[in-house]
Amino acid sequence: MVVKLKNPTERTAFLSLIDKSFPDVVLATSENDGEGAYRLNFKERDAIQLRNNAMDQALETIRNRIESAGSA
Repeated sequence: MVVKLKNPTERTAFLSLIDKSFPDVVLATSENDGEGAYRLNFKERDAIQLRNNAMDQALETIRNRIESAGSA
């Protein structure tokens, strides 16, 4: 996700908020998106866990739909 600050003077408050509220997020400046822009990414282990959870949930949904269609 890219966050672009409306006012560059809010940089310190923004960085403090991210540090306190989202300790597992990797924060980097985003030169491609202009001044005052920051790129937020999940740490690799968190991205893998999120991906695995989404796949498990999708498979469970598909199984439930197949079971309900077979009993109808």
